[in-house]
Amino acid sequence: MMKKFFLFAAAVACCLGVTSCSIGDDVAEAFEKGIDKALEPLTEAQKQSHRDALKYWTVGEPTDEDAIKEFGYDNCFTVVEVGQNRLGSEDRNPAVDFANMREVRTLYYWEEPGNKKNYGLLVGAVISDKRIASDLLAIFKQLYESKYPINRLVNTISSAPADYIVQENVSFCYCYNEEQPNAVSEAHHLGLAVCLNPKTPITEQDAAVKLFRQYGFEWDGKNTFTKRINN
Repeated sequence: MMKKFFLFAAAVACCLGVTSCSIGDDVAEAFEKGIDKALEPLTEAQKQSHRDALKYWTVGEPTDEDAIKEFGYDNCFTVVEVGQNRLGSEDRNPAVDFANMREVRTLYYWEEPGNKKNYGLLVGAVISDKRIASDLLAIFKQLYESKYPINRLVNTISSAPADYIVQENVSFCYCYNEEQPNAVSEAHHLGLAVCLNPKTPITEQDAAVKLFRQYGFEWDGKNTFTKRINN
């Protein structure tokens, strides 16, 4: 049984109960207890929740290895048409024909920075132009299999405040906000660019840089990868 997810939440809960700003023995002990609890076997309710996350493809929810095996590994990496419930009218770029857009569904590996004991397998998705969907599927599958950490991978963030992307370290592809059309690049408006872990520095030797380049994406030197499509 894999380790339980989101130890960080348990640690935060412990810290919230401490009135002193110093890190004393009581906090350290509570943190260690949080680790021990996080490593306990999953309850039946948690197991069912992890199955449901895959069954209903609930983006952002955790799953586990047993649920993945039951659901079918290949079923966790698919490209589907964009459902009506995935985007609200305010999130739709009027210049885009959504019949030509796809939802790329993938698992992704989450890891708390500096704490490899705190990790999770999460359900993710991005919306992209159908012409790059198969490339993104291959890229995200390889990132998952190599345990490349992604903080959050979501299929739509268009209605979120402009600073949400960086503050929450959100990874995404398509994004359009009619009230803030300049919040992201034109390539994001068309579903042709991926922003990966915008709060985390990426270097030339980063595995993601090499992988995106392998599939013909251009890197901006920061956290965005764009595919140039000739119409």
